[in-house]
Amino acid sequence: MNQEAVIGKDGALLYSEYEQCVDAAAQLLRRRGCRPGDGVALAVDPDWRLPILVLAVLRAGGRVCPLQSGIPSAHLQSLMDAADCSFVVSEMTAPAGFSGTVLRPEDLTGYTAPFVKGAFPLMPLGRPASVYFDLDAEGRRHALLFSYGNHYYSARSANDRMSLRSGDRILLSTPPWRVESLNTIFRAVLSGAALVVPGDLTEVGSAVQKYGVTHLVLTPVQYGKLSAGFAEGMFPSLKSILICGEPEPEVKTPAVRGLRVFSSFILPEMSSFVSAGETGRPALPLRFGEVKISADGKIMVRGETLFMGYLDGKHVVCPVDADGWFETACRGTLDLNGGLAAGDMA
Repeated sequence: MNQEAVIGKDGALLYSEYEQCVDAAAQLLRRRGCRPGDGVALAVDPDWRLPILVLAVLRAGGRVCPLQSGIPSAHLQSLMDAADCSFVVSEMTAPAGFSGTVLRPEDLTGYTAPFVKGAFPLMPLGRPASVYFDLDAEGRRHALLFSYGNHYYSARSANDRMSLRSGDRILLSTPPWRVESLNTIFRAVLSGAALVVPGDLTEVGSAVQKYGVTHLVLTPVQYGKLSAGFAEGMFPSLKSILICGEPEPEVKTPAVRGLRVFSSFILPEMSSFVSAGETGRPALPLRFGEVKISADGKIMVRGETLFMGYLDGKHVVCPVDADGWFETACRGTLDLNGGLAAGDMA
């Protein structure tokens, strides 16, 4: 438990300290009235406190709903209503109409609880764990409800495909309100790797050099900016880059010895990644998920990573067929080896 767990601009936490901070924050949440199933909105900046707060909410039995910090009060209220949140943790002033409990990040962090051997025990896999918002092809907003098991199996499958081990350092480089960020937090905990949270998501290259990052999860735009100035020997610590989608056509994959670059097909309803493959190779479906193509050419998915459903206040709707398949709005094909090629939206 003496491995580094969280690394930020102010220093690092060991796994034993990380466990203590998470447990203390979870206890404080319970004392403030957080009960299993309560929604907790997190509108905080992506610094070292973010993973502590996320895991503390889960340990307290709540549903975490990461939101963009600094959004207008009225918009924040509408999102919290849709996600059925009775708590908000934020540096901002809570919306005037919010009748729940308001906490600041410092109310829950900076404390420790007695360390107990066996950090981060598994919570019930079927328990509701998080709510993330996504827009469909027509611009309509949906609140997606995920279980603890969805995130657990999503992280395990990503670690299986893109190996992450104790001693590695993975950068939390996607915005907190994207489901990929929780996938990264879980991947680090499950593997014993260190989670690097520098606070500034725009300076990926600088963070890699400063903190010795070994693994990156980047949007296509982030990847394009990083690869534009990539050269042999520039990032000696870097082992793997996972792109959330396909790189832009004009972006060339850097030919750097020892560096593995993966492109992917992501679907928020599948807790982020559906398939992934190294550049130039088929993008095979990840473990714990299944893929098939419908009669009209649409990608269909099911498995342990498929979300619990769309949440509207206290009501959940999961649009799957009798066999558990969810039909996406994206067309695609499967090759003879099972490699998935995603096309345009239907």
